[in-house]
Amino acid sequence: MVNDRIEDQHFTVSFCPLCGSGVLFATNINLVDGKTANLNFGVSGLLYNSDLLMYDRNTQSLWSQISAEAISGPMVGTKLPTLPVWHTTWASWQERHPQTQIMHGDKRFADAYKTNPYPNYEKNRGLYFSVTNKAPRQFHPKEKVLGVNLGGISKAYPFVKLREYGKRCFTDKIAGQTIRIEWDDANNSAWITDMDGEAMASLTSFWFAWFTFHPEAQMFGYVDNANLKACQL
Repeated sequence: MVNDRIEDQHFTVSFCPLCGSGVLFATNINLVDGKTANLNFGVSGLLYNSDLLMYDRNTQSLWSQISAEAISGPMVGTKLPTLPVWHTTWASWQERHPQTQIMHGDKRFADAYKTNPYPNYEKNRGLYFSVTNKAPRQFHPKEKVLGVNLGGISKAYPFVKLREYGKRCFTDKIAGQTIRIEWDDANNSAWITDMDGEAMASLTSFWFAWFTFHPEAQMFGYVDNANLKACQL
């Protein structure tokens, strides 16, 4: 977890290896007493539906990463605004953003990041911790999906289905809004933009993690789907 800012935008970058989920939050929000503060987050060491629970050092509230909501403490029920984030390879990112700045890690902990605490976790079907809603077996539990929430409707785009569909770019309609889904097979990456090409907030995670938080979500299906149209990059 990283707390940072770019100009006046304060944000927190979080990643849960158990859910494969990286989420970017805007952290300048209104507190319960009406004041505005830049929340500073840490890892609580606790889990909720196998997903990491964050805590803010301002109020000691616990926050669910995937639902982006405080589940206990003074901020309970408060939602954090999510910002667009892109899961991809370093090579792909650098090609698009050659002048990018890079976070410099603390050298005291460098060795800790050289080993994977969950070896083979992404390949096997087992979960280390229980979840409320168990995903159907139509996909591998660790299959990556691109999920989006718009107008009270959630929809998931499994990477295996995006690969089968084979379109580099296509549009879809959710809750009356037309969006663009872009798929990069070479880097196993997908993201969503509006029709002006502006990135939109979405979630890339394992299938089981998306489902347990969004059991009523729609599923991407490209057969006889009139909403889908190919587009140009």
